[in-house]
Amino acid sequence: MATKAELIEIVKGLDEGQSYAAPIWCTNDVIDKAKEMRRRISKATANDIIHQIHRRHDASMGISWDTLESYIDDAISDRQKIKNEKKGR
Repeated sequence: MATKAELIEIVKGLDEGQSYAAPIWCTNDVIDKAKEMRRRISKATANDIIHQIHRRHDASMGISWDTLESYIDDAISDRQKIKNEKKGR
């Protein structure tokens, strides 16, 4: 995953004679999508989701709003499982 500074350096190195297409997803995109889904996630969880998507996504499929929604569902499901396990102890 790239930071803002790293992205700026990448852009500086691009050939001006070429055209580029590169969607960029950020933490706020994940948080906004969660709100749209009527779900609440923390900034830390959204950051974790961005990191997971970066590591695991299938480049032939791309990253879409559906991708974000799936990862948000997984994160909420995982959080609920942990909560339930703590209650069971």
